[in-house]
Amino acid sequence: MKKVFFLFSFFLSFFLSFFLSFCLSYFQSYAENAHKGEVGGVHFSSRG
Repeated sequence: MKKVFFLFSFFLSFFLSFFLSFCLSYFQSYAENAHKGEVGGVHFSSRG
């Protein structure tokens, strides 16, 4: 039972770090678009 809890906590921390990095990049691109005057949503297709 302890092994399952350890694995669960490990995957949870990994997922949290990935989610945080994704949020940071998302908000960074959103801030860039807002600075350009494209307020109203982030368009990933227009990037590259």
